[in-house]
Amino acid sequence: MKRILLLFTILLMSVLTTACINNFAIKELNNKAVSYLDKGDTETAICRLKSSLDLDDEIYQTHYNLALAYNNIGKYQDALSELDKVLTLKSDFYDAYYTMAVAKEAIAFEILDKKEDALGDKEELSLDDIILIWLKK
Repeated sequence: MKRILLLFTILLMSVLTTACINNFAIKELNNKAVSYLDKGDTETAICRLKSSLDLDDEIYQTHYNLALAYNNIGKYQDALSELDKVLTLKSDFYDAYYTMAVAKEAIAFEILDKKEDALGDKEELSLDDIILIWLKK
């Protein structure tokens, strides 16, 4: 009986230790990624954040930081995808709603810019034309 209790205790301790190390590694990767974002090294930050998600993809802050990084480099659809994950994990994280609005506004401006380029001599484009222009981006 003592051996079973000892074995159980060792197994429990190893599981708890692994979980603590894993959480520490995720926090460290996130902190490092944020410092890369602050320095303007967005690509490195994205790599760190993806590594963090490989360890645990249930941390809303990691998805949020990845969305910010994608916004920084103009990958707005990717940012929106990450923000959807953030809101699935934590629906009351209001910064995600603001960041989502920023991404959607940037997409709208891209559509308007392409519309103006495509208009040329025309005065109006149909909604279908606008959608086709946006899909070609």
